[in-house]
Amino acid sequence: MGESPLIEHRSLPSFRTIQTYTRSQLLPTNSPSIIEIARCIRTNDYSIAMTIRNLTTYEWRVDIFNFHMQRLFKGEILGYAAYSNYWCCLLTSYRSSWWFVMNNTSELETLTLIDKQAHVRQQIEHEGYNICVLQGEQRFVIKDQQGLAIFRI
Repeated sequence: MGESPLIEHRSLPSFRTIQTYTRSQLLPTNSPSIIEIARCIRTNDYSIAMTIRNLTTYEWRVDIFNFHMQRLFKGEILGYAAYSNYWCCLLTSYRSSWWFVMNNTSELETLTLIDKQAHVRQQIEHEGYNICVLQGEQRFVIKDQQGLAIFRI
């Protein structure tokens, strides 16, 4: 029996499987002992971005793929999960080809701006659990312990 699919490409409305992609196809590593997982997956009009976590080192990064699931850019390390059971690092698209990443799994929780080639452009310490950009991309919202915080860009 082969490796289970990590991602399935399906047609709508029938949900017929068109293509499947395994972890080793999408996230190849230099060693079989290194396991990486995709957590949050988002798209814009140009690409697919995924938060990726290394289960050995607890590193987080964002990789960017085309719509044929070929990795275009392997991202820079954004931070390290404080504990092995911390599983979520969320992202949302911004200005068509940039990304905001809300990493609440590291000791210093961060908000990071990433460009279309997965390079970190800015990173600040900020607590939060989720993030989204409001229509028109002039504001974004972060959910934190106090509720929703709205920021003007």
